[in-house]
Amino acid sequence: MNRFVLALALLCTSLFATVSYYFESANLVIKGLETYDSVKITIDQINFTVNAADIRIPWQKNTDALVKLVPITNGQEKEPITLKINANKDLPPKMTVNIPSYVPAEKITFPVSLSDDWDEASKLTIRTYLDGRVFDGFKNGSIVIDAFLLHSGEHRLRITCKDSGSNVVDRTYRFTVVSQIPAPPMVNLGRVVSNRTHRAYFMENSELKQVDFKQDLFDRDFYFVCDVDGAGNESFPVLNYVNKKLDRVTTMNLITLNSGLLASAEYTIFGKLVIPSSETVVLRQNATLKIPQGCEITVKGTLIAEPGTRITGQGRLTIADEGRFAAIGARLDVNLSISGSSISWFSDLDLSKTAFSVTRAAAISFKNVKTNELELTNAEKVWIYSCEVGKLVIKNVGKFLVTNSKINHLNVSNFSQGRLYATSLYSNDNTILISNFSVVELIDSWISANKCAQVQDYSILRLRSTQINGDVAFNLSGYSILDSFANEISSSTALYAKDSRVRFLKTKILGEVIKVGRSEISSM
Repeated sequence: MNRFVLALALLCTSLFATVSYYFESANLVIKGLETYDSVKITIDQINFTVNAADIRIPWQKNTDALVKLVPITNGQEKEPITLKINANKDLPPKMTVNIPSYVPAEKITFPVSLSDDWDEASKLTIRTYLDGRVFDGFKNGSIVIDAFLLHSGEHRLRITCKDSGSNVVDRTYRFTVVSQIPAPPMVNLGRVVSNRTHRAYFMENSELKQVDFKQDLFDRDFYFVCDVDGAGNESFPVLNYVNKKLDRVTTMNLITLNSGLLASAEYTIFGKLVIPSSETVVLRQNATLKIPQGCEITVKGTLIAEPGTRITGQGRLTIADEGRFAAIGARLDVNLSISGSSISWFSDLDLSKTAFSVTRAAAISFKNVKTNELELTNAEKVWIYSCEVGKLVIKNVGKFLVTNSKINHLNVSNFSQGRLYATSLYSNDNTILISNFSVVELIDSWISANKCAQVQDYSILRLRSTQINGDVAFNLSGYSILDSFANEISSSTALYAKDSRVRFLKTKILGEVIKVGRSEISSM
């Protein structure tokens, strides 16, 4: 009789070869019956019915049995299937993790998928090794690596996973840390000239949108475009806008300002004018737009000042709502205010004589700009490239990027977060102040000041490959954090830390280190 049952089981298994089973976390998992509504199951004369889409039955290791399965659709029972369950094997754990070939120099998280036939994933033993050294990299179901604190170039990540039966899976991955950002793309006649992935920033429904694309054209008439390398690093943006065919404005005294071309003449506005959201105004060919005292232009559409043009006067120019503004090699002698969910571009300008304020913006970019003071408040994205700024104040800015610039004073506060590349910061006083839950990172930069950096109020300063010279290099307080990797610090007082945490990794320190209160200082 037993031989007959076994033969029948083998026959049914061959007839229903698409039905299979495996074990996961001490559960018998049956697949291949998902097209049915439910399944009636019989094990050792015990009957029960389960949903066919998810058949999981608690099971003990080394317990073999015959399982009878009766698929049911619309209340009708189908031909039964019998599986012979063999639970004597104990297989190694299954581990899936996607480690890219290139990663940016920042803290990165790689989710890990773990499963085992007899152990819960939480019971598995995970060990991680980075470049041959053990490190605590597995946290909350993910591998976490702070690549900001790794040298550029290739690294080896080894992960081992062991179950209760001492079965081990051992994997080694190689990845390359890329700390530099790519060069910006070229734009020629509206086409993006680059072989990399591109990233467009534009306004839509009062929101700053971000879209990656590969082709050389993008369906927007005014947007910023960056290049993105294989590690995910984003370049400084380039402005791309469509040269629309606009009728030349022939009236020199303006009481309305709709779509048109202002060229080779001086135009004067009267009253308070609005460029509507659907309109585009372009200044070209040495045109001058005068805004007398008491007058104002509010840009809700698009205003572009091309090279050689001027916007001047004692009145006010305001970029509001979803307004789009670009000044490229123009001269701005006017009270300029940005106070809406707008996108603005400034390049090849001297703003030293411009009364300039930003109280709210979606995206704003500066390239080859010189100014005594620049205060940016409540902005989502800010880019600053090859600029000279006396005092740069950043408040509540979601993400900022500064590259190849010179700054005398940097003040970052109110939950702002950003990075500086290849930037010089010089002052006879305090050159960097970071406060109120803000995060600043410096790479390949140079700091020289009486007091180089003050970090306070739960803020974070991270430096990589940077030279620091001053009487006092770092002053930390208020539970702040300093991470230093591969830097050179030469100061009378290299560090004064009160109630803060400091990590020096491969950092050359010349100067006194003072620890006060509940501070933690580690060196490697």
